[in-house]
Amino acid sequence: MGDFSKQKIVYKEIAMEPSFFVDDGKFVIEATCFMLTTKHPYYLALTLSSKLFYFIFRKFFTTAELGKSAYRYKKIGIIELPVIPAENLPNETITKINLLYQQRVNNKETKASAPLILVWGVEQRGT
Repeated sequence: MGDFSKQKIVYKEIAMEPSFFVDDGKFVIEATCFMLTTKHPYYLALTLSSKLFYFIFRKFFTTAELGKSAYRYKKIGIIELPVIPAENLPNETITKINLLYQQRVNNKETKASAPLILVWGVEQRGT
């Protein structure tokens, strides 16, 4: 099963908003989804799901706007997004992000901005 049995980030190719989540090897994805493997899946999933990266992706990294509100999340666009490598962050920040991801999953929250707050000290205004 290769990478399908590993922990991975899974996301829909066509979506109205970012929908990145961490799968612990329970799912095999099909034609309209992609997956990414990384040493720090919680950090990357939360970062890619943030409002800032949603804005950046829509403005600079997608070539396909579908209708008025859906976008095509091509893997090449995701890979090219300017994300600070998790290896450059303090271990305590990664630990906080991992805990935050678990809290969001437990609360069934889909939007994320906390990695930006933890990593860059960005203040969240409104929701």
